[in-house]
Amino acid sequence: NLFILMIIGSSVLFAQNNIKEQIKNKDRITNTDVDSNVKVNPYATTFTDDLFNEHFQFPCRDCSGEAGIETNGDYIYTSKWNGEGFFCYEMDGTFLGAFPVPGESAVRDMAYDGTYFYGAAASTALYEMDFVGQSGTLISTLTAAVATRACAYDAEYDGFWGNNWSDPITLYDRTGGILNQFNCGAYSSYYGFARLNDAGTEYLYGFAQSGGANQCVIVQIDPYTGAETGVTFDAIEYSSSGTGIAGGLAAFDSFIPGFWTLLGIIQNETIFGV
Repeated sequence: NLFILMIIGSSVLFAQNNIKEQIKNKDRITNTDVDSNVKVNPYATTFTDDLFNEHFQFPCRDCSGEAGIETNGDYIYTSKWNGEGFFCYEMDGTFLGAFPVPGESAVRDMAYDGTYFYGAAASTALYEMDFVGQSGTLISTLTAAVATRACAYDAEYDGFWGNNWSDPITLYDRTGGILNQFNCGAYSSYYGFARLNDAGTEYLYGFAQSGGANQCVIVQIDPYTGAETGVTFDAIEYSSSGTGIAGGLAAFDSFIPGFWTLLGIIQNETIFGV
């Protein structure tokens, strides 16, 4: 009888743990911002080379809607796409918690110009914000040329790259004037952009949900012609669930001296640098 009770008790405990895990996975999926028009390409190959060697990775700590990402080299910030406020991390992944920025809401990807942070709620209202540690202030609201979800700052033009899912990728200035624009290629449903200029080697990187074997592919793009270079990186290895969704993207050069780091986030799962 005691043996039977032990078996029954173990079965109940397993069932409870299984239910808890199902609830956790359901919450993660519910809080993920996914393009409803995504089309996965089952024939795409996973490409990687030395360009995407890992610099770091650590888990998201809030997971209630962490989608966009940016850094000033001192802190890493993530945005809450389905609510207000942001989350702050030390560069080593230590979670410092959430903080509000009164006047903003539902920022997706973010950009940083060396002084201020920027982001929009997939609209033409581009928030300009000052972050100091675990606090922030809304400085102004710029009018973007296009609805902006994916976002990156371009120092060459003092402007911003932006688009919303698979709309034309657009470079615009601070007044909303269009400086360059081109259509998405084989990859689309972008959630994040990063502009990189490494000693004259210039690329725009996008974090795509559509076009790859998985919904989290980093795509290298010529920022002048809009052509995909053919260099991509499937970031599924950073997904703790194995079904991760692309979030924001950023680029900075202060983590490893002499190297640039692409900073990305698998929504509600993992923050990584390559």
